[in-house]
Amino acid sequence: MTIFMILSFVRWSGDPTFHFVAGIACTLFFAVHVFIHRKWLKATTKVCFSGKANQTLIGKYCIDILLLLIWTICIVTGFLAIGSFVGDSEIMVIFGRIHGITARIGLALVIIHIVQHRVQIKSYFGNKKRNSAEKGDNNTKSKNIAKKILGIVFHIVLHIISVHLAVAFTIFHIFQHAAHKRKLNMENL
Repeated sequence: MTIFMILSFVRWSGDPTFHFVAGIACTLFFAVHVFIHRKWLKATTKVCFSGKANQTLIGKYCIDILLLLIWTICIVTGFLAIGSFVGDSEIMVIFGRIHGITARIGLALVIIHIVQHRVQIKSYFGNKKRNSAEKGDNNTKSKNIAKKILGIVFHIVLHIISVHLAVAFTIFHIFQHAAHKRKLNMENL
């Protein structure tokens, strides 16, 4: 899902088609992710409002609720910014700006979310591999350990690349926006 979020920023470099496809894929992944973790959200909501939650759990819960809110706004405004849904171009620009702002905030929240849940993510993959290793021989265990190490390295590299791409695309967009403003100012002179 994070990869599709990063890739959806590609729309700034030209053709918006890929942005729409990546945005739809991201929307589907978002819906599936929320559906899969709905029990955690429900249970955590009960614990947080009962006053029995520790600060770490409350922090995770707050980020998750913000993610739900921000990404829902981002998804809705993304669809509303498409010309076929809204006829007025001024409204499309407003929805497009809201979409862009919430996308950047959402990406930052996703990075925080991944960092907060890194232990659960690691244990999830560790449990899957450990269960298969217990069923096999020592050779299978060695292969699973090697796969786990490669998986962790790949995971870390992927997140580093994701953060770098997010920063690069944000900087690119800022410069592109500034160049567009300069062009409009020159045309008005």
